[in-house]
Amino acid sequence: MKTPNSKAGWLSGEGGKDILTAVGLLVFALCGFLFLNPESRSAFAGSDGMTWRTMPLIYASLLAGLGAIYLWQSIRKFQAERQQEQEPVPEQTRAEDRTIFFRRTTTIGMLLVYVALMGEFGFAMTTPIFMFLLFRLFKRGSWQGDALISFIGASLLWILFVRILHLNLEGDTWDPVTSFLLGSFRALGV
Repeated sequence: MKTPNSKAGWLSGEGGKDILTAVGLLVFALCGFLFLNPESRSAFAGSDGMTWRTMPLIYASLLAGLGAIYLWQSIRKFQAERQQEQEPVPEQTRAEDRTIFFRRTTTIGMLLVYVALMGEFGFAMTTPIFMFLLFRLFKRGSWQGDALISFIGASLLWILFVRILHLNLEGDTWDPVTSFLLGSFRALGV
């Protein structure tokens, strides 16, 4: 039986897995800093509003902060596990570990696909689909409830980013939803 104390078994405990996840989040945040503004231009346009880089840089900063907190907590959890003797892991726990690993890796894959597709098809089309698939992956509730929450959440986020913060989140290839929403808001006089 491998324990967190053994060199080969440090990943067998939850603390080791959490440390890997936290490092992954920090790498992802670092990529946000490096690749969103590679020419080191100002992210703030001035008194008239923000540029397209502003919100992603804010998100990367928040993700880095949360990743650092998660790493600190994971290291403490790992140290606590190392001090305890670990009992044999029942088969049910192994199945749960496989499910958790599958959900983590699928979430990261879905996030990468979402980011890639958002540039082509726009925020308004990709976000509700991404949110719905994420809710279904984690079996949050009924599919009708997940669909409703995804639609409402994506709509509120779209209003925040596009209407309030004036960010251009329209897709390059095909995005009929954003133009429909913008036209609807103009027709309503909002």
